[in-house]
Amino acid sequence: VMSNHTHLVLYVDDKKVNRLNDKAIIIRWHKLCKGTVLTQKYIQSEKLSKAELIFFNQTVKEYRERLSSISWFMRLLNEGIAR
Repeated sequence: VMSNHTHLVLYVDDKKVNRLNDKAIIIRWHKLCKGTVLTQKYIQSEKLSKAELIFFNQTVKEYRERLSSISWFMRLLNEGIAR
């Protein structure tokens, strides 16, 4: 590893990420980032309104895509190294 670049060999298991339920996706995302107020409420088993649930479902879809994205992996990896 040099200070200005990284070499990695990665395998993304798309099938596994698609099998994970919403809670598993949120838990994994919260290990990387803080999440949103809605995802925090969901993890704490608070009831979400219909409007909140619509937004929550969109957020889970976005997190699911990010968890299987090499670009997001590199972004988070480099952010941690830069600090």
